[in-house]
Amino acid sequence: MPFKVQSKGSRVKEQQQASAPESLSPPKANAEAIHFLSSLGEEELQKLFFSETLAMVSNTGEPQGELTIEVQRGKYEGSFGRLSHCPLVHAASRGFLDNTLCGSSLLGRAPAS
Repeated sequence: MPFKVQSKGSRVKEQQQASAPESLSPPKANAEAIHFLSSLGEEELQKLFFSETLAMVSNTGEPQGELTIEVQRGKYEGSFGRLSHCPLVHAASRGFLDNTLCGSSLLGRAPAS
């Protein structure tokens, strides 16, 4: 691969921890986005759902990993224990960096309201 990652050691980790807030609250959707998602009908919602896997390759064409994105129908327990349907998004990547397997995964939902 044409790039290198250099470690700065524990000093960088200490600086990052010192500047990071104690706890981060999850991001909130704005009212316009919530209204838009709430206005979608069943037929329109079906068009949102998909699954795709993309290959990551080096400049020389050698496989380096993959990125997978999936949007599917999900459920979550809202306020007062009410079960609601929502789009569920899962994005994951995995690959090799300096011959070491690494990856990440992100899971999120878009509540109807």
